[in-house]
Order: sequence, then structure tokens, then C-alpha cells
Amino acid sequence: MWAEKTKYTAIVGTDANLVCFSRGVGHKNVTSLSWVYNETEIKNNSDRYLVRNHFDFEPDGTPKASTQLSVRNVRYADSGNYGCRIVVNLSGRTTNRDSLTLEVKAEGRKLLNEDCIMF
Repeated sequence: MWAEKTKYTAIVGTDANLVCFSRGVGHKNVTSLSWVYNETEIKNNSDRYLVRNHFDFEPDGTPKASTQLSVRNVRYADSGNYGCRIVVNLSGRTTNRDSLTLEVKAEGRKLLNEDCIMF
């Protein structure tokens, strides 16, 4: 499993979509696709997170899997380290994982009175 990008940037209040892929792995041999945030597994039943898993085939017939994590209405606290994991059961249990980072920023933030430094 590998991340589409290793670093994502999102603007406060928008949705961030993190994506990972795996080639040569199909739905028949995948035990699970999952996401973690700062080493804690993300549950898909949250109103903040949506996980979508997709299984398909390359034009040459090679199976592929992808997983997308949507972080809804991102906040500064959502900045950090995320990981996508795939557990495959092919005559044994194999876990592949890739790491990525989400940085949350403000867009076009203007200085407010309390941001000004007085001398």
C-alpha cells in the first residue's frame, strides 16, 4: 500500500481527502483496509471521517485496491500523522502500511487587532 502523496495541506473548514493504493491485491485476498491518526485507528462511523474502499482491475487484469479517508470540516487539531494499512491474507498474514502528513492552514487570514504587536 502506498500513499498517493506523502503530504497533504487543507484549509480550515474544508474537507481533506487522503488516498492510498495497492496494486496486485483484490477484494478476495484483502482482510481489511484501514486508517490511523497518530497511531489510533479511525472508525468509519464518525460524522468527521468517511472511509471509502474500492476494488477494481488494471487494464491487464491485475487487481488493485484503493482507500480514501475524507476528513470533514478540518480543524487545526486534525493536523498530524495519518497512516493507511492493508492487511492481506495470502498464505499468511501480511500488513502493508504507508504514512502521510496532513497540515491544516488558514486561508487568506487577515491580522486582527489582537494579532498586532504594540511597541
